[in-house]
Amino acid sequence: MAEKHSAWLRVLELRLDYLCSDSERADLLRSLSRRTRLPALIATCRTVRGGGNFKGSIEAEIDILAQAVAADVAGVMWKSKRPRGLSRES
Repeated sequence: MAEKHSAWLRVLELRLDYLCSDSERADLLRSLSRRTRLPALIATCRTVRGGGNFKGSIEAEIDILAQAVAADVAGVMWKSKRPRGLSRES
C-alpha cells in the first residue's frame, strides 16, 4: 500500500501494537526494509492507556520499538521519553 500511494503519502505510522506476534512484526519490518520507495516511517507501539492495543510491559514496548530501529527501515530514528525514575533495569 505504501508504495502504491508513495507519490502523495509523506509520512506513515507503523502501529506495531496491532501486530499479533514477534514473528509478524519481524516479517513486516523485513519486508519494509527491502523496499526502496517509502514515505517517512514513524514506528509506534501504543499502550492501551495511550490509546493503542499493547498490553505488555514498558520493557517489552521498548524492545518492540528497538526491532524497528534495528531493521533500519527508511531511516527510523529512536526518540524516547521515559518517565522519571524508570530505568530499563527496574
